[in-house]
Amino acid sequence: MTLQSRSWPRLVRLAALVLVGTAGYAGYRWFSLPAQHGELGLSVLNDALRAAREIESARPRTRALCEIAGAQVEAREVTEATRTFQQTLQAAREIHSAWARAEALREIAAAQAKAGQHEQAFQSAWDIEDADERARAAAAIASVLLASSEGKLE
Repeated sequence: MTLQSRSWPRLVRLAALVLVGTAGYAGYRWFSLPAQHGELGLSVLNDALRAAREIESARPRTRALCEIAGAQVEAREVTEATRTFQQTLQAAREIHSAWARAEALREIAAAQAKAGQHEQAFQSAWDIEDADERARAAAAIASVLLASSEGKLE
């Protein structure tokens, strides 16, 4: 299976994100780099996954893994995406700042909801310690579910 050309911009951002994380930066950065159109093999996702696992800082590792899981869903690699989401949650639990951890879990929950993993999304939201942040995550999930149901109603 190959990724469609519309996935190129995401993969370029993903590659830049992983490279920044592996370079030892504590933060993460999004780059808008031009990409050629065409097909790209899943080997890029596997390479990105291996590189993302090597990112030492938990927050950028979480962000990279979440992006990879989303790309795996786009490539219809649902089993692999589920495993990557599990790794993403493990990385998020290593984040020391409660606020940053909550933000990461909220992003993961929204990504899981977009991937159709609704039960897992709500479980990720439930892992958030702060009630207000947990409510924000539930609202993000509800927004994704509403958007997907609106598309089915048309």
